[in-house]
Amino acid sequence: MPDFLVFDEGLSRRNRLHCQFMMALGYLGLDEPDAAWEHFDAVLSTSAYHLGAVLHRALLPAVVD
Repeated sequence: MPDFLVFDEGLSRRNRLHCQFMMALGYLGLDEPDAAWEHFDAVLSTSAYHLGAVLHRALLPAVVD
């Protein structure tokens, strides 16, 4: 079944998750690692298996150093 769910309450949850992830990537691009870290943590507290957040947060200390 596709990811598109019209009448599911999880739609707003997924939207919030996606927005948090995009904000984290934005802060990462603006070279603000502390803010990026906070947003990646927000994503991972909601969905611990979000691959993008896991990978980018794992690379974040390498960017900070």
